[in-house]
Amino acid sequence: LGWIASRFDLRQLRAENCRAPKAYFKGLNFLLNEQQDQAIDAFIEAVQNDPDTSELHFALGNLFRRRGEYDRAVRVHEHLLSRGDLSRIDRERAQHALALDFLKAGLLDRAEDALHRLEGTPFEAQARLALLAIYERSRDWPHATAIARKMHDADQGDFSTRQAHYLCEQALAQISHGDLPAARALLDQ
Repeated sequence: LGWIASRFDLRQLRAENCRAPKAYFKGLNFLLNEQQDQAIDAFIEAVQNDPDTSELHFALGNLFRRRGEYDRAVRVHEHLLSRGDLSRIDRERAQHALALDFLKAGLLDRAEDALHRLEGTPFEAQARLALLAIYERSRDWPHATAIARKMHDADQGDFSTRQAHYLCEQALAQISHGDLPAARALLDQ
């Protein structure tokens, strides 16, 4: 009876393994033919057949983001982050993908929080660049100055011109408030 039960389990396992790759390759084929709706359906089927595969989740989340379905992309990447069995590298990758979801959706406060969590990871340089763009867009010159200084110190490029611009913007704000000594102090940096 044990031998029969093990044979049944092996057949079931083989059948499940055959279904997951077929759905995956079907989704890949749809993607190559630029049929994103069908690709998403195929990847959802593949994820349902093999819910432990993080790569399928990443592909599905990225597809949702590409299509502008940011709420679905966020759900997929948050689900990945909630998994306890995720490796550190995949967790950092999911955090980066979640930050991109928030950025694309225009949720800058959530994107900023998600990007700060990438400090000390391989995605740190990309996160800092995205943070700099957020601070420039929102005209948050003190934070932009701090990020540009970090990037300059980490040899991520020459940000001295940008830093000077940010200091000038801060000085202009001080002048408009009538605080000339503070404006001079900023320009003396």
